[in-house]
Amino acid sequence: MDAATLTIQTPTAFTVREAAERLSVGPTTIYELLKRGELAAVRIGADRRIPADAIIAFLQRQVIGSGRTRPAHMTLRRTRRA
Repeated sequence: MDAATLTIQTPTAFTVREAAERLSVGPTTIYELLKRGELAAVRIGADRRIPADAIIAFLQRQVIGSGRTRPAHMTLRRTRRA
């Protein structure tokens, strides 16, 4: 097999643990993102699978300087001192 015919198989959906590994975060962070609706998932029975496209879309929304506003939980808020 030569380099021209070599293809890399990428899963179309990941488990929570696999998604966490790919984003270099813990599974708890993935569950938080799912709960807040920032990362999409599908249910298969009791399990959740995160589509590869959902991970890509999430990352694109997080790019700094993309001209998009950041989600409220990622915005620094200043508090007034009395």
